Amino acid sequence: MPEHINIISSNVECNGRGDARVRAAAHRAWAEADAHLVLQQELPGADADGKSVMYEADHRLAMNWVLGPASYTALFYDPKVFTCLREWEPGRRTWSAPPAAASLRLVGTGPTAMPLIGASAHLSYDSYAQREIEAGWTTGYADKTHMIDGIPHTMPALIGIDRNSYRTGDPNIPRLEEIPNLPHRAHRSRPGPDGTRIMDTVPDETLYLAGLIDVVGHLSADRDVSKLTTMAASASHSPATTVDAVYADHRLLPALVDAATIDMHGISDHDAVLTRWHRATLTDLLSDLSLWATPPARDTARRLRAAARRPGGTHPTHRAAPTGRCGEKRIPAPAPPARTCAHPDHGFLETPCTSPPYTRHRGGPPGRTSPRSCGTGSRTAPTPPARCFPPSALSAPCSTPANPPAVTPCTSSPTKGS
Repeated sequence: MPEHINIISSNVECNGRGDARVRAAAHRAWAEADAHLVLQQELPGADADGKSVMYEADHRLAMNWVLGPASYTALFYDPKVFTCLREWEPGRRTWSAPPAAASLRLVGTGPTAMPLIGASAHLSYDSYAQREIEAGWTTGYADKTHMIDGIPHTMPALIGIDRNSYRTGDPNIPRLEEIPNLPHRAHRSRPGPDGTRIMDTVPDETLYLAGLIDVVGHLSADRDVSKLTTMAASASHSPATTVDAVYADHRLLPALVDAATIDMHGISDHDAVLTRWHRATLTDLLSDLSLWATPPARDTARRLRAAARRPGGTHPTHRAAPTGRCGEKRIPAPAPPARTCAHPDHGFLETPCTSPPYTRHRGGPPGRTSPRSCGTGSRTAPTPPARCFPPSALSAPCSTPANPPAVTPCTSSPTKGS
């Protein structure tokens, strides 16, 4: 088994537009990066002719595959590293490009260790509203369960995605006026709080809220990866920017070693995102079932609602609990635990849950000002609320400016691979 596991997200433009030479070049780029899991977007026609294009990739890469509905997305996995347990259908929702997803078990872990979900997603190209909806649906892959000894556990997710939008805090977010193509300005932006157009970061914020972290954003806190871009500058679209990413369950981040991009010039208009994971650490995390215990919220809530519907029934948590025999003094049910928080930017587990004021200007993203702000100057938007997570996701109580949390960064330092 390799010391490191390499996971790639790659949008190969229209899967080579029918040109087998372009597809072969993409496969060579993945193989040279020693890929063990590839999450690919844009495969139109791959389900035609008996899926011959997929079997072509199978023979060239020596990897098994899962093709998503309508042939929009796919994943390829090395059978020496992963075993596929099942596929996940996206349902009848109106995706612009339905995801491909499967439960994968890391070879070397037994039936008492957690599998993970590998998914490839492609959000809407031209509608911020559709992207917001699809990002919400994508968080469902972080909520799938796997039974071990009759007990449900939540599987961690690794999602390769072309989000067609930006990561909050990314220094490469363009200003609206830097996009020459007027329709593309509409595609990449959305109405802001004051009615001006701002660049779209809502899909990233939605995934972050679900505990799915852009690994480049996570590493950028202490490594020089913030300059990575996946789309070259374009005369019609924008300066060089990043719309592609690998998102991972935050509990897997201790196994993350590094991230980089793979130059796909001449093959696609997107560079691929390469992430490297320490296999032994990943094995330990997947074997620690305490990390993946499923809160009984779903089944418990169903039972509580059923109890409340019975004649004379009340919600059990709204009833006082008896301390002894009938008629004796009752005490109220305990209050739920306080939630813990994180800062809205990507300093996950590292910064207080307070945020400084920031500015938005006409035609620009949060925190950016420009002399070319359509003549209106910069405007100050209200401070956004801190984002809160359940205690299972974070480890420090809510803080105030006078009471900053003492937390430990969720980073790791396994041996960096070559």
